[in-house]
Amino acid sequence: MPILWLLLSLAGGPCPPEVSASLAQASMLRDKLDEAGALAKYREALLEDSTNLEALWNASYLATILGARDSLHRSPLMDLGRHLAEKAIQQWPDQAESHFALAVNIAMGLKHLPVRQKMASSHALREEIRRTLELNPRHGGAWFLLGRWQYAYATLGTFEKMTAKLFLGGIPQEATLANAESSFRKALQWNPDEPLFHLDLARTLVAEGRKDEARKVLAVAIHLPPRSGDDPRNFAKMRELLKRLEG
Repeated sequence: MPILWLLLSLAGGPCPPEVSASLAQASMLRDKLDEAGALAKYREALLEDSTNLEALWNASYLATILGARDSLHRSPLMDLGRHLAEKAIQQWPDQAESHFALAVNIAMGLKHLPVRQKMASSHALREEIRRTLELNPRHGGAWFLLGRWQYAYATLGTFEKMTAKLFLGGIPQEATLANAESSFRKALQWNPDEPLFHLDLARTLVAEGRKDEARKVLAVAIHLPPRSGDDPRNFAKMRELLKRLEG
C-alpha cells in the first residue's frame, strides 16, 4: 500500500548531515518510484543513526512492500520489515508511524500463514491499527488498513466464517461492508491521491450493490498519477473492474 510518505520531524533535534542527506535522497528516489533505491538510502541513514524514526518506519514499510511482491514465498525482506518495525516501536512507542509500520508488515504477511495463525495475526493487526489511529486519527494509511480488515471479514466464505467462529468466537461486530466503506472514505479524506484507496472503495461499493457509485469512483481514480510500484497493476485492476461494471 503505497501510502504514506508522511515524513516526521523528530523531537530529538536536527539530524547529522549524513543522515539528512540520505533521507533527502531516499525521498527523491521514492518520488521516482524507485522503491529499492529508496530502501537502500533509508538503510544507509540507519547506519549513521540506528534510532532515526523516519528511516526506521520508511525502511520497514518499503522492505515489507518489496518483500510482499513475492506471492509464492515469504521473502527475507518481510523479516527485515518486521525487525525494523519492532525496533521503531521499541525506540518510539508513542509515534503512530512505528505502529503503522508493524501493522503493514502483519497485514502483508497474512497470505503466507495457515488459517489458524492467520486469525491470531489478524487480531494483532487490529490492535496495531487501533494504536496508530489512537496516536494519529488523521492517518490515512491506518484507516485504509482498517477498511481492508473490515472488508476481509465481511466477505469471508462459509469455511472461513466457521474457522473464525472456532478460533475467534465469531466475526467481529465492526467488520461490515458499511464500516469498511466508511474507513476507506476516511483514508481518502487524508490521502486523496492514493489509487489503491480508490480501488478498494470501489470494490466495497460493488459488494454493497452500488455499481453506479463504484463507476464514478473509478472514473476519477484511473486518472491519478502512480504513487508506488504496485500502481500499474492497480490501474489495470481498475480498468478491468470498470469494464465489468459497464458490460
